Amino acid sequence: MESSIYLKSIEINNELKNHPFVKELDKLEDELENSFEVHQLVAKKDEAMDYYLHVKGVYKSEDPIYIDAANKYKAAKLNLEAHPLVKKYNEAYEKVEKLYDEIDEILFSDFRKKKVCR
Repeated sequence: MESSIYLKSIEINNELKNHPFVKELDKLEDELENSFEVHQLVAKKDEAMDYYLHVKGVYKSEDPIYIDAANKYKAAKLNLEAHPLVKKYNEAYEKVEKLYDEIDEILFSDFRKKKVCR
């Protein structure tokens, strides 16, 4: 029985790798990796985040330097998330996540139910 479950899990894994949602996510991930624009936006977001975290440790939240750093970080993050390729990737990611959640529910929901001793 153990080997049967193991073989079925490998089969499911292979099916998932070939699922259209997963293939689309993989394709978009490759596009993200090769996008100079996206890399620039990520670098700007990371730089703004690093500065914000530094400022957060030194200044109070009502200080203008803190507020400016927080606003710059938020703007950099929004710029990244607004990029069309990033938007497409996030939408594809949500589809795959939902698919995985549904499979997880099917496979493991019985194990999550609380057992009541009587």
